Amino acid sequence: MPLKNVLQWSVARMSSIEAIRLWGAHTRRYKSRGTHILYASTIWRLKDFLPTQIKDVKLEHLERFLASVEGGAANSYNAHITALQSFGAWLSQHDLPNPTAKLKRIRTTHIPARVLIEKELNKLLTICNQRERDILQFLANTGLRADEFLRLTPQNVSPDGKFLYIIGKAKKPRSVPLNAVCREILTRHPKMNFSKNYKTLWYMCGSIAKRAGISHFSPHSMRHFFATRLIEKGVNLYQISKCLGHSETRTTEQIYLHWCQKDAVAGITDCLDE
Repeated sequence: MPLKNVLQWSVARMSSIEAIRLWGAHTRRYKSRGTHILYASTIWRLKDFLPTQIKDVKLEHLERFLASVEGGAANSYNAHITALQSFGAWLSQHDLPNPTAKLKRIRTTHIPARVLIEKELNKLLTICNQRERDILQFLANTGLRADEFLRLTPQNVSPDGKFLYIIGKAKKPRSVPLNAVCREILTRHPKMNFSKNYKTLWYMCGSIAKRAGISHFSPHSMRHFFATRLIEKGVNLYQISKCLGHSETRTTEQIYLHWCQKDAVAGITDCLDE
């Protein structure tokens, strides 16, 4: 049997991790060092979303991974797709289906995730349809990451309906409290099938922003809104970090330092009025 056919047969029988290792050796030989590092970083994070056998990889596995990309910026999303397409092209060279063939980039300029102010959110809610309003309010009142939100099922809700049990980044479990707004939303969405995938969610945010006449925001912007509102309400950073799923309070401080500083000095000059 020709060597090429032996290799193709071998790849088809590999586990996902074994295939990633072989692909990594391939990119190390044929890509620049910088490109290899970027691609490898993406694909090694992808492994947590893949089935055991590489032959069973489907588009849905890649979409779940893309939903987990932090920040929500279009350029970040597209960079991850480039790495996935490199991996998919390599699979197709070994007579395996290319699960990346139907992935599409987001056609837009770089737009970093930003923090909405309450006035903007209220404006958005007035022009949304009911489904859009429910999605925005649920995100704004839970601080869920996009992939966490998209993976919700009724099993994530506690028996008393007051908490969500989430498995977040690095497979870390956490509990997220559900306020009255969220509990009401769940009565309208008992199956919790809010949105199909990250791309649909991202475009929904862009559509609403355009209709409201404000600058673009991403699903991750609602997570920022959630955290900054809790800071403004005086909730301590330890509790906020637990809700967000950060391993350390320091992570929360680094992301929201400017808000923490504003809160720390608020009102300290009032004594000069006396």
